[in-house]
Amino acid sequence: MDFISENKELVIVLLFVLVSIVLIVTKRINIKFFAIGNKNNQIDNSSNKTNNERDWMQFTVGSGNTQIIIENLILNHGTNDDKPYVLVIGGANIEYIYEKNDDTKLFTKQNYSDKTVELGGSGLNYTLKLMSTKINVFPILPLGKDSGGEKIKERLDITQTRITKPKFDLKEADILYKDIKTRESLIISEKKGRTIWSNSNDNVSNDIFNQIIDKSITILRETTLPKVVMIGHIHSDRDLSDIEELSTYKLINEYKYRSLLYVNFGRAQLSYGFDFWKDTLRDIDILQFNLEEIKHFFSKTNYKDSLVDILKELQKLNLTVVITLDKLGAICITKDTKSIIYAQELIIDNYKDKTGAGDSFACGIVFNLLKNSNINNLTYNTLRPAIQSGRTWASYTCTHLGGTGCCPDEYELDAFNKKITNNDSNWGTKEIDYDMINLIDKAYSRCQHSSN
Repeated sequence: MDFISENKELVIVLLFVLVSIVLIVTKRINIKFFAIGNKNNQIDNSSNKTNNERDWMQFTVGSGNTQIIIENLILNHGTNDDKPYVLVIGGANIEYIYEKNDDTKLFTKQNYSDKTVELGGSGLNYTLKLMSTKINVFPILPLGKDSGGEKIKERLDITQTRITKPKFDLKEADILYKDIKTRESLIISEKKGRTIWSNSNDNVSNDIFNQIIDKSITILRETTLPKVVMIGHIHSDRDLSDIEELSTYKLINEYKYRSLLYVNFGRAQLSYGFDFWKDTLRDIDILQFNLEEIKHFFSKTNYKDSLVDILKELQKLNLTVVITLDKLGAICITKDTKSIIYAQELIIDNYKDKTGAGDSFACGIVFNLLKNSNINNLTYNTLRPAIQSGRTWASYTCTHLGGTGCCPDEYELDAFNKKITNNDSNWGTKEIDYDMINLIDKAYSRCQHSSN
């Protein structure tokens, strides 16, 4: 006691150091999140709990005997906590791809030259493509605790090894869900294009996926905000009457004005139409469609048949929109000018398959904006090189079979771009007017009719 009384200041310093060490050590302990189903079908977000209490959090997900357990998601705090990352939400599925050397004739026996099992879906495509270029990604994917989910999980684990000290250790996370069936697709790839069949019975319910998203967002609140949130096709967002029920809407509301929102609607979201989404579109930083998708999106309006009229309507709302045009390239409108960016298609000799090209286009844009620190500076001048990057990523994807058949790193993409553009950094991009848009619209329609 005499020592303590005589050395109060020293004792206080030692206690402070000891407490600091304990806090640092406990912060690096793996945080475990449990989601256990019960009859109440509610989620306890534990938002009022202390940091120590949140180390072990219980979420109630699903109904009846539904059990969804995520364990050992390691958030590498400290030196890695400020690493930028992309939050990805979208589809993930197993793809059975059949290649044909000729065109399919209905009601006859058909031969195929090769069969390949690949992985696909917008969410998985985004995740694997970006991680391959050493971008940290937190994916929210509808993966079942089945052979398909395990195959996808294995690919995620392997791809993440490209990142030194990743922000999220996906290998230690159980992201497979017991009461979800991993989607499967059948793709016929032939000369004139591709045909895709998906099993509608594989859809996860909107209720379950919303709760998975809520739980994941709660996990992410323990770390920094994502620089970018990429929303692809959310299959569970179908056949709902209230926009506030949609996972897409909830995600937009959660991250608008805080992270860059990059949204590429799939069939479920597109089916509601332009008027349904009109007020929400203003909260999205970049919207992406292909030409068929955007015309379907506007199909219940008076300007459904004219790309020029559609672009004028989008410009009235002051939106940034990217529209891919298949073999005719891509166009982009921006908020800061009425000028239209046109990216001419890249001519490639070894074309294989366009599956996943649109998703790669989006990843190329996001990668360029992140690399050049332009996430908060979306202008005509910053988006033009980003569109060029998207075009390169999409073209590279078309040289391989399947959306994730090949996920190149940054150096492979640079080499491919230099080879195909002869080192001309501005090759194939320019400003165009409405007359040219009208010609592109007509040419695209003719191409589609001739292929049919």
